[in-house]
Amino acid sequence: NKEIEEWLHRSLVGTVEEPRDLASLSSALICDFDPNVKLSALSSLKFLLIFPSMERMEEALMQPETLYHWFSEIKRWGVEEFCDSRRVWLNIVGVPPQGWLWENFKRIAELWG
Repeated sequence: NKEIEEWLHRSLVGTVEEPRDLASLSSALICDFDPNVKLSALSSLKFLLIFPSMERMEEALMQPETLYHWFSEIKRWGVEEFCDSRRVWLNIVGVPPQGWLWENFKRIAELWG
C-alpha cells in the first residue's frame, strides 16, 4: 500500500535501553523536540518516530544529538524492522466458523509482510 509505505519512509526507529511508556515519551518529544512528530510503539524498547515530511526526518538524522537524549539508537525505518513481542486482537466480521483456521489468519497477516 503506497500510503503506508510513504509514511514509513519518513519514519525513524528509536531504541531505548529500558522499557518506556509511550504516553510519557510522546509527551516529552512533543514538548522538547517537535510537536509534529508522531510516536508509535513497536515494543517497549523500540519506537517509530513518524515525521511530517522527508525533509524534517533528514534534518533530525543530520543532528541526532537531541534524539539521543531519549534514545540510545536512532536509524531509518527499514523492512527488516518488526516486533516479535507485540500481540494484536483482530475483529473480523463475516468469517464463517469453517474459516476460523490459523492458516487463514496467517495468510491475511502475510499480506502485510
